[in-house]
Amino acid sequence: DGIIAQKDDTLRSGWFPLDHLPAGQPFVGAYPLQIPPGALPGSYRLQLAVYQKARHEWPLENGSQTLDLGPVEVKFSPAGASPGAKRFNNEISLDNYDFKVKRVGQGKGFPLRLLWRALKTPNDNYTLLVELIDRDNRVWRDWQAPLETTSWQPDQQVRQQIDLTVPAEAPTGPNALRVRLSWLRPDGSPLPARHWILPIGNSISLDGPAITPKKNRSFEKPSPQTESAINFENKAALIGYDLPSAVSGQPSAVSPSSLSLTLYWQGLGEMRHSYTVFVHLVDSAGKVIAQQDAAPGERGKQPTTSWAIGEYITDPVEIPLPPNLPPGEYTVVAGLYLSPNGPRLQRLDEAGQAAGDSATLGKTTMKNE
Repeated sequence: DGIIAQKDDTLRSGWFPLDHLPAGQPFVGAYPLQIPPGALPGSYRLQLAVYQKARHEWPLENGSQTLDLGPVEVKFSPAGASPGAKRFNNEISLDNYDFKVKRVGQGKGFPLRLLWRALKTPNDNYTLLVELIDRDNRVWRDWQAPLETTSWQPDQQVRQQIDLTVPAEAPTGPNALRVRLSWLRPDGSPLPARHWILPIGNSISLDGPAITPKKNRSFEKPSPQTESAINFENKAALIGYDLPSAVSGQPSAVSPSSLSLTLYWQGLGEMRHSYTVFVHLVDSAGKVIAQQDAAPGERGKQPTTSWAIGEYITDPVEIPLPPNLPPGEYTVVAGLYLSPNGPRLQRLDEAGQAAGDSATLGKTTMKNE
């Protein structure tokens, strides 16, 4: 599920005689919502949320952050403008596109927004192939998006968004990478492409945003308090950590406390996905009593997609402790998973076999004094 249209406006969108809202005062707000060209026909849910800038949404009484206003039926409307010049097999034209950004860093993501048009009902269900290529036509990364193109009606526009990620070691500079688009038949063969009536091969290329280098990469091995060699699926290694042996001070609602530690990672292989680091504080019964889940690095600024092979990453972690946490010894466990509910990376043993989906770092003691 995704948002196809959104309108953000002040709560009081129209004139109101007072500069504040008295309790119990009803008022009317009008929020025109424009359906973008290319939105697929069908039933959509209309939802409402209220929030303050730079803060979370205001929750409803049931805890939900959105109010479901009910279904809205979007109907097919023929496109008004002329079809684009770039066409595939005289079935599909590319009417427009944008990247939303002019530059993007190594390892960072950006959206590719496409507006297609069916010149006629396509002959089959095709798959869109998107490739990031350099000046030598080397493919750095690719994505495939199967679509039910046989459901497209003649002259219908279809909006599509592909979220792309620049590889960590991609070349940098203006026009360092281009985006190549192809439509594939079910047997994998590409549709021929044309610019108006002129054949241009089996694909079209778009100039991509400028690629900027990642700042402050480090290939100098750090010196953690405790060294380790924990391999997560040959993608990342936990080479060490700083873990306090004890935390003093009883946390309470009035005086909260936290456990501060540092993880040291090294990139082992290319990562197409941004993994989340989890760190759990576990009691003697095996129950998780505190945790922190976040993208790695200071303020989450070191996503795993930006890790070059051999690069070292310092990852400070702050675990909030619950009030009235009993004193005693606790175990610290860490790992990586694909957010929000994806699988964890497996820890490999010396033989390269899966040996669990987390790593036990050590123990720390909670003290009252």
